[in-house]
Amino acid sequence: MPFTANDLRYRAEQSYPLLYAYLHRNAQRYLGALKYDAFEVDTVIGHVVEQLVRLGILGGEDRTPKVH
Repeated sequence: MPFTANDLRYRAEQSYPLLYAYLHRNAQRYLGALKYDAFEVDTVIGHVVEQLVRLGILGGEDRTPKVH
């Protein structure tokens, strides 16, 4: 993984493409028969990104407390 939690928190715009590629690869690996269904892959990625934003890990900067 060529990005860190600090990159995701403070440099979300630069690290998002790397995060997306990482999530895409892993979503396809674990979706089994649905791995070629673009809608399902995008749904999984969207859910993960939504949770990272909600937790302040993706783009949280100093507005949210650091995750330990």
